[in-house]
Amino acid sequence: MSLTVLARHFGIPNIHAIITPEVPKNKQNLLRLLGTDLIISHGPSSPDVKSNIGGIWDAAQMGKQPGWKNLHQYINGNSPKHRMK
Repeated sequence: MSLTVLARHFGIPNIHAIITPEVPKNKQNLLRLLGTDLIISHGPSSPDVKSNIGGIWDAAQMGKQPGWKNLHQYINGNSPKHRMK
């Protein structure tokens, strides 16, 4: 949700989020309301970051396309989660 709000603030027109069907409908609706395009992944809900199936893999592949950017949420060394170790 935060990325969609920030994207709008900085003039980035399109935000896509890869989610699994387990994400609650109310959260899906809120993401859509904020302008996020949801892509449903039917892979594992918590895949290994090095796996070649699931949403993390899908995001990596989409991020290779011209005009797309994958922020690598789960393996980005600049993520606060990784800095708190």
